[in-house]
Amino acid sequence: MIEFTLKNITHSNAGVYYCEYFRGDESSRSSDSLELVVTGIYNEKPFLSADAGPQEISKRNVTLLCHTHTSFDTFILCRGGNASFPQSCSRQDHNTFLISPVRPGHRRTYRCFASLKHSSYLWSVPSDLLEFSIPVSNYRLENYIRLILAIIILLGLGSLLLDAWSSRESP
Repeated sequence: MIEFTLKNITHSNAGVYYCEYFRGDESSRSSDSLELVVTGIYNEKPFLSADAGPQEISKRNVTLLCHTHTSFDTFILCRGGNASFPQSCSRQDHNTFLISPVRPGHRRTYRCFASLKHSSYLWSVPSDLLEFSIPVSNYRLENYIRLILAIIILLGLGSLLLDAWSSRESP
């Protein structure tokens, strides 16, 4: 195995790397590609915020918004806060990222970067970490309370019906 070391990484090192070797007149297949991004090229720090969508009992959609003041045309969202592209990051040409479904107990951290399409491997400084979690609800307790309220309402309606029935029979 041969190792290659890149020291003093600059914007000129960003891009796609792959390797292959030659043995005589034959060449190997190309390796999987490695995308090397350089962060901190643009000094504007994006701001990452969460916008919870409509809530359902079993799942919830969360939209993460990566805001910038400059006219960037590419946005990158990374899970866990690491810029490990593409394993933990997704890149797109708009600043909204839908995280779905998010279930109770979901707890994650995210960070976003901004870039330009013509230099997509040169990223801004990272946003601050955004951590959000969906609290676990105690559905048994909530259902137990609903059951008790339903019984109280049914008993009340039953007593009203009994009262109406008994007053109809009285002279």
